[in-house]
Amino acid sequence: MRFRGNVRIVILLFCCVIVFCSLLGRLYFLQQYKTLDFMQLARFQHLSKVQEHPHRGKILDRNGKPLAVNLIVDSVFADPRKVTDPHLCAYHLSEILGVDEKKLYERLTRKKSFVWVKRHVLKETTEQIAALKLDGIFFKEEITRYYPKESIASHILGFVGIDGKGLEGIEAALNSELQGEMGWKIVTKDAKRREVAHYMPTYKPAKNGNNVELTIDEVIQYIAESELQKGFEKHQPEWAGVIVMRPYTGEILAMATRPTYNPNYFGDNPTENRRNRIISDIFEPGSTFKIISCSAALNEGAVRFDDVFDCENGAFRVFRHTLHDSHPYGLLTVPEIIAVSSNIGTAKIAMNLGQDKLYEYLKRYEFGDSPDLVLHGEEGGILRPLKSWSGLSIVCIPMGQEISVSALQMVKAVSTIANDGTLMKPYVLKKITSPEGEVLYEGKPQAVREVISPKTAKQMNEALKLVVARGTGLNAALEEYAVAGKTGTAQKVVNGRYSHSKFVGSFIGYVPADNPEITIMVVLDAPKGQYYGGTVAAPIFKEVARKVLQYLEIPPEQNNQTVSTNQQGNGRI
Repeated sequence: MRFRGNVRIVILLFCCVIVFCSLLGRLYFLQQYKTLDFMQLARFQHLSKVQEHPHRGKILDRNGKPLAVNLIVDSVFADPRKVTDPHLCAYHLSEILGVDEKKLYERLTRKKSFVWVKRHVLKETTEQIAALKLDGIFFKEEITRYYPKESIASHILGFVGIDGKGLEGIEAALNSELQGEMGWKIVTKDAKRREVAHYMPTYKPAKNGNNVELTIDEVIQYIAESELQKGFEKHQPEWAGVIVMRPYTGEILAMATRPTYNPNYFGDNPTENRRNRIISDIFEPGSTFKIISCSAALNEGAVRFDDVFDCENGAFRVFRHTLHDSHPYGLLTVPEIIAVSSNIGTAKIAMNLGQDKLYEYLKRYEFGDSPDLVLHGEEGGILRPLKSWSGLSIVCIPMGQEISVSALQMVKAVSTIANDGTLMKPYVLKKITSPEGEVLYEGKPQAVREVISPKTAKQMNEALKLVVARGTGLNAALEEYAVAGKTGTAQKVVNGRYSHSKFVGSFIGYVPADNPEITIMVVLDAPKGQYYGGTVAAPIFKEVARKVLQYLEIPPEQNNQTVSTNQQGNGRI
């Protein structure tokens, strides 16, 4: 019995020795080979990587006036584990923040350590909340985007989302330039996860975004929007738009659409209100397109400026269809045809030119191609290939049917005539600069091609002055400046057929006619009541042009709207 007891003791001692040696070996292994790993682990338990957000770059007008800037605001968040009375907390927060009480209660009772209550709240509001001393409610300082001019230029600027990413307009198109680069720092924290102030952190500073300067002039933009708003309220169209461009540089000075929205509260507006219809909506241009077909025919020598055409007393049979004019006309010269907007005269001019040459000039004017203005959502319009034209296309397209364009495309084309026949590339981006002021990009005038000769451009200028002096554009005339322009009234296509109750009324022109500073197009889609372009759009053009010329300090002209006798068609208007 004693022997058996001694064996048990020996075995027990042996096992203890084995266990002790194993522990000793493990401790030696950890001490010798894992020291650095545990030091690193201990270090990371007291270290934290904190992200630093950059300041988004400003968007400025051509004169450095701010259109989009940043504001420092608070965001409210909660730690539901520390909220002692979620019912009371939800009640007070809903009253102050205007957030649904039931939704707040649901958030405050989640089994999480962090939930957002409301992002981007003004300081005065957070001060109200802080005064209540609600358990578990905290504040975080953040940067939000702010548009000081509210709805002015909103369709150009666009807006950013709650996390600072550009979603529409310039904000989206140049997001990579504006947003900057995230920074970070490694900080030491104590056992309660509080940052140790005296510790020198490892640090990569955030790189603030670049500033963007546009060709837009804030004052001209305001003028355009104010006059457009008056016309929108008076005629109640489905939408209306205006664009102002410098014909000799291609700089866009203003671009406005109605209905509009305030990008500070973009979520409160329907998507349709946020569409930049100047670049994204296309329409049949109607009679404004006669400028294009007539300039092509004159440039090719298919017709001469003083050629006379029989306008058939208002009814012309062509390809088993009867073409009508709004009024019966007899013999008219080319400028008279343009001035009174004769469909029959335009059709005969285009038939002299031929469809091959007409198509060639449409492409030279870049119809059917996107203008590539930097902004998202630009439409290139609809220009069917020549092989898809019907027998009537040579009659319909020259008067603005069977083709769809944007307002930007029309301004670009008519500015070609104002610029002695040279097409300029439109642009809205003037400059990109670093936060330190270094110029990273600079937009410059870019001539694309000579579409028509300077001689043809001068002839078209005389014809377009006649439109305003004695033709359909009388309502666009200015007392102190000669205006060159063209009216347009196009039937809308509804359910595949031309409507007899819905029209697009427009006017496009440039001033001063003989030394153009600005080209302007005004479009009203489906206005109520009166719908002729000369009635609904021309008066808006007139007021925008008058006020912009005054702002630009363009000296008044001595003689108003004079047309030489040999280009008046012997006075037959």
